[in-house]
Amino acid sequence: MYKSAARVVIGVLFSWLLVVAPAFADLSGDLSGTITDSTGATVSAARVTIQNLNTGQTRVITTSDSGEFSAPQLEIGNYRLTVEKDGFKSFSQNAVVRSGEKTRVDVQMQLGNISESVVVESGAIPTLDVATAQ
Repeated sequence: MYKSAARVVIGVLFSWLLVVAPAFADLSGDLSGTITDSTGATVSAARVTIQNLNTGQTRVITTSDSGEFSAPQLEIGNYRLTVEKDGFKSFSQNAVVRSGEKTRVDVQMQLGNISESVVVESGAIPTLDVATAQ
């Protein structure tokens, strides 16, 4: 009798875990990329500003010696990525960070004054409606 009661308890706990586990799913994503110039050389020490367009929260990071940047564990949502470096035009582009995904934005900077800017606009990115799977 004790063995069957233990099996029932374990079965109930396992079933509960299957239902509750999706609630603890990852609600963040990563944003990374490489900054290069028009010749393909990497741009180190560039200032990368990542602004959440929904909350206004901003994260500022600097590219590495190899021109790489990485912003892990950003809240999911829409972001504006702005890259600035002396001797180059500033660059801005929108990006979408999705749950559990690594979004990559590689940037090619153009020579010019920082007061000049390059803005990349794109249409709305289609999203998956999980209710209808379309």
